[in-house]
Amino acid sequence: MKGFFASRHQAVSVDIESVMQATGTPTLSLDQVYRQHAGDVTRWATRLTGNPDEALDITHEVFCVAQRRLSSFRPDSAKVSTWLFSITRNLINSRRRHQRLKERLFTPLDETSAEVPSAHRAPDEALHTARQAEQCYRVLDRLNEASRTVLVLFELEGYSGEQIAELTGTKVGTVWVRLHRAREQFLRQHRELEKAGQL
Repeated sequence: MKGFFASRHQAVSVDIESVMQATGTPTLSLDQVYRQHAGDVTRWATRLTGNPDEALDITHEVFCVAQRRLSSFRPDSAKVSTWLFSITRNLINSRRRHQRLKERLFTPLDETSAEVPSAHRAPDEALHTARQAEQCYRVLDRLNEASRTVLVLFELEGYSGEQIAELTGTKVGTVWVRLHRAREQFLRQHRELEKAGQL
C-alpha cells in the first residue's frame, strides 16, 4: 500500500468563516472564496480523478456552481471547504457516471497515461512513478464512491479522520470504518487485477 500512497501531505486551508466573524462581513464574495480555496478544489479534483487536466476543468465547473449557489450559502450551517468539497465530489461522480455510460454505448476510451515525466527525475524513475500512479487509479476506479473518497483524502491528501469527517459530513467513527473497508477493497481489487494480468 505504501508504494501507491507515498506522497501524503497535510492540507491547510484558511477559515473564511472566522475572517467573516472578525470583520463583520455578512456574506461571501466569489472572489474571496476562489482566492482562498481554488488550490484546495484543484488538488481534491486531481487526487479524485488522477487527471490534472480534467481537474482544471472540474475546478472551473465547481466555481461556476458556487457562483450560482453563493447567495443561498449559510456559513453558520456549513464550512466553505465542506460545501466546496461536496460540489467537487458530486461533479466528479456525475462525470464518472457519464463516462461509464459512454464506454458502454460507444468504443472504450483510451486509458493511456498523459502524464509528462518531470525534468527533475531520471526517465526510468519518472516512468516507474507514472506506471504506479496509473495502476493506483485503475484500482481506485473499481471502488465505490465512499471508499474511493476516504482513501484518497486520507492516503493521498493526508487529511486526518476529523478533517475527512468535516469535509464529507460524516462521523469520525464512520470515517475509520470506511477507511478500513476501503483498504481491504483496494488490496482485493489490486490482487484481482494482477491475477488477470491487467496491472
